[in-house]
This record gives sequence, C-alpha cells and structure tokens, in this order.
Amino acid sequence: MARITRCSNRLWISLAVVLGFALGASAQVSPDLFSGLRWRNVGPYHGGRIASVTGVIGEPGTFYVGLPQGGIWKTTSGGMTWYPVFDQVTEVDSIGAIQVAPSNANIIYAGSGDAVSNFATGSNGNGMYKSTDAGKTWTHIGLEG
Repeated sequence: MARITRCSNRLWISLAVVLGFALGASAQVSPDLFSGLRWRNVGPYHGGRIASVTGVIGEPGTFYVGLPQGGIWKTTSGGMTWYPVFDQVTEVDSIGAIQVAPSNANIIYAGSGDAVSNFATGSNGNGMYKSTDAGKTWTHIGLEG
C-alpha cells in the first residue's frame, strides 16, 4: 500500500509541476521590462544583406563579412565594431564569398559578384581576390568569368 501511495504522490507532484509550467508560460510580460533597451546599429554601417561570413581559427572575436553591395568588413571585437578592409579595390564592391585559410589566419580569399543582386544591380564581379596580410591589401588572382 505504501508503494501505491508513493507512486500516486509522485504522479500528483509531476502533474502539479507540469501545470505550473503551463500556467507560467502563458503569463504576460510587462512592457516595462524592456523599456531600458534601445535599438542600435553595431555594423557594418552601409552593408545591407550579408552574402558570406567567415571566422578566424584561434581568434574567437575576429570575423569577416562579404556584402553584395558593400565590400568586405572585419571585426576583431566579436561584432561590436566593424571596419572596411576592401575599400582600396575600386573595380568591384560586390562580394559573394569569403574564406579565411585554415592554415594561415592572414590569408583570405574573396569571390566577387553576387547572383542575387546581379538582377537588380548588374554586379557580376570580376573574379577572385586574395589577401596575405589579414585584409590590409588585396590582389586580384583570376577567375574573371
């Protein structure tokens, strides 16, 4: 008899916990809870849609993003601040692919052009670019077509 009572008690406790969660989930959150929050742009500033992103092995806060109409941007602060690293390349501003070489964090490959924005802006790109100094300078390496 004690065993049945123990199981019965466990069943009621389980039901009470489930019911408590269900009632708690439907509770309304006061708008005052979010009143101190303010929207802010953390970058990239004039980028729009992001076509590609890559991180750097061994550098947790370092990322690069390729933008269809904004070049390449870099952060070393985990996204708190961004700065452009492709502005010296004036032949193209559309980036559709980007990748840091796993063997060397200073080597970055970028594919110019973007198939989606091509319809709106006509940005086919002009091939591949490579940086060997973590994005400070870029060299056109081919694949024009």
